[in-house]
Amino acid sequence: MASAAEQMAANLSWSALGKATDLRQRIFFTIGLLIVYRLGTYIPVPGIDGNALRDVMAR
Repeated sequence: MASAAEQMAANLSWSALGKATDLRQRIFFTIGLLIVYRLGTYIPVPGIDGNALRDVMAR
């Protein structure tokens, strides 16, 4: 007897994923937010001394 996860995986196909526009939009939105977050880590924040912050985090 197949488990619930195996049954769900058998029912999914790439064509069904292509038709799921809401799911696709959510995935692209999440990927976009991750990209913005990762790029934002390289932008320095005014008033924060990077060396002092590294010293505090190293403790």
